[in-house]
Amino acid sequence: MDVNNHEFSWKYTRLHGAPLGRDNGVRRLPVGLRLLARQGVYAECGDWPDARRVHISGARTRYRMHFDEVVRLLRQGRPVMGGFRFCGPFESLGPNGIYHFQRRRGDVYPPLRHMVLFVGYGRRGGRPYLIFQNSSGRRFGEDGYGRIWFQEVRDFTTFTVRKHYRNRTLRRRPGPSA
Repeated sequence: MDVNNHEFSWKYTRLHGAPLGRDNGVRRLPVGLRLLARQGVYAECGDWPDARRVHISGARTRYRMHFDEVVRLLRQGRPVMGGFRFCGPFESLGPNGIYHFQRRRGDVYPPLRHMVLFVGYGRRGGRPYLIFQNSSGRRFGEDGYGRIWFQEVRDFTTFTVRKHYRNRTLRRRPGPSA
């Protein structure tokens, strides 16, 4: 499932009164989950002929999950989100890069946290990683997608997509290759 990040960010700003990233002291996850449950956002999925408004229900957050469990959920088409620490190098992640948090002199302390939607998985050199859609849109990474080593991720959140409404057709865009 590929959510419309622009719509989500706009609705988040309206709901909370401050844009993502400028909402100091806010626990973004509960605000974002409430937005997705009550208002929904447009999303695309390979099984749908066009974009549809989706809502969520049954959100559950766990600090850690096993890689095989995340893979099983993604194969079933279930959405999985996760959080991780980040610093400057994250924003310049190249198309084939895999993000790893590494504190550098001059970085913000404590490190910032970020949540993303996972859309795929893979292994490189035997190490597992997850492919994610970033909320920065298409200008990030590889057309809006990136990779992160699995061991970096915390606060996994799963939920059920509960409503699909037919709506206007949006141009589909491919995800990254694993």
